Amino acid sequence: MRLEIECESRIGMAREVLELFIPYDIDVKRIEVDTDQKSMHCAFPDISFDQLQTLLAAIRRIEGVKGVKTVMFTPFEREKNALLTLLEALPDGVIAVDLQGVVTMATESAVNDLSVQYDQLINQPLNKVIKGARFNFSEMSRVTRVQSKRVRVNGQNILMEMLPTFVADEKGDSIPTGVVINVKSAARVDEQAASIPRSPNSSIALPLSDYLTRNISVSESMLLCFKQAEAIVGLDIPVLVYGEMGVGKEELVKAMYQQWCSTHYNLDCELLWLTGENINLSDIERLSSGEGWCVIPSLEAIAEPFQKELIRLLKSQSRSNFGMRIVTLSNLSLEALREVSTLNKELFYLLSALTLRVPSLVDRKNDIEGLAELYLQDVADKLKRKKPKLSKGALIKMKLYSWPGNLHEFRNVCLQAVVLNQTDVIRVDDLRLEQNEDKLNAIELIDDSLDKTMKHLEAKLLKNLYPNFPSSRLLAKKVGLSHSAVANKLRDYGIGKGLT
Repeated sequence: MRLEIECESRIGMAREVLELFIPYDIDVKRIEVDTDQKSMHCAFPDISFDQLQTLLAAIRRIEGVKGVKTVMFTPFEREKNALLTLLEALPDGVIAVDLQGVVTMATESAVNDLSVQYDQLINQPLNKVIKGARFNFSEMSRVTRVQSKRVRVNGQNILMEMLPTFVADEKGDSIPTGVVINVKSAARVDEQAASIPRSPNSSIALPLSDYLTRNISVSESMLLCFKQAEAIVGLDIPVLVYGEMGVGKEELVKAMYQQWCSTHYNLDCELLWLTGENINLSDIERLSSGEGWCVIPSLEAIAEPFQKELIRLLKSQSRSNFGMRIVTLSNLSLEALREVSTLNKELFYLLSALTLRVPSLVDRKNDIEGLAELYLQDVADKLKRKKPKLSKGALIKMKLYSWPGNLHEFRNVCLQAVVLNQTDVIRVDDLRLEQNEDKLNAIELIDDSLDKTMKHLEAKLLKNLYPNFPSSRLLAKKVGLSHSAVANKLRDYGIGKGLT
């Protein structure tokens, strides 16, 4: 039952009204006083009609009371119901908690997303409902921006976007009261992400799946690298990515990180880059409290005191699984890294729990054509020119070149070819390659066929190598191909044990 009392705003009015409930043993559930509207509302369990008539008469006799009547709800109940109705209409669930983390309000969709009963959530600490997650709502309330956290509840990934709530005191200062949480299921996050068009000029790296669908990487060595990256990306274990200078290690790590983000739904995560030469103690402390990935190029350049701090951090992470995932990059091979005298061996083995080798361009000859098309198009777009075609001779010259500068050098050659070429076709002479220039320029097409020319050169190379590597397994290891691929080529080209 609810009463609305129209009365004057004076000290003691509420006390006098409440004293009238005592003789009837009425337990008042709620009392609301609005001095601006000069009204008071009381909520209490239903009483008999005779008791109600007597109570209303007693209230009217209080000095300053102008009228009293029964109503269906109090202003607070009306506003709360209107708010809940609005929140239930939102696509995502909403939870409100106080500074102690106790749930004070929850919408039906939030309850469904968390896969719990309403009674198991309301008036319960959220940390009790979501096990394994750490929430410090008192600390969160001091931050005015949205904070995000990914949690796992009953086998489901949930994204929680949290924003503190405040009430102004008499001085106008904001006093924190709790936190409102927007609850998003993994399926709904995917739906919302899919509806947002990606800018073609976005600086975010492509996910690994998109990396493959661009038809650039078709070589066995690069496909193997991607397969290993797919297996590594979802783990929180440190990984060492190595390969020659300019092979694209940073681009691959960015793509791996974006794919990792697509399954973790945590907007607070970041991709932090720290150089091995400049890493310091404050950077290492940041790794223990941050979320996301930290990429450290040139791990062999980390100073000795900070190597010891990293060892301490990595050991603590292995025990408690907190902080940022550490990804290190190096232009050195694993064997060379082990020989670096200034690199702590224990740190090396902790950071290389998982390793990923990015092949050099000379091991990716089948990718040359796709990469050339990509880079020539990029250069032409920047120069606002039509992309020139790549002649068969120029492509052969690219495939025969050893590319000591890898993708860095490849980009530069493509840039120079477009800038200096005044025709629609890039020919052999338009490619400025310093190494073995005379030999590369001497290449001629066989029957005007790129395929026949490449097979002829490949057969000649394998024939020259076979005496020193007289088995398909040894030769496969030398040229970086699979055993079956080399065995097939030896058979096709008539190269066998009887060759002298």
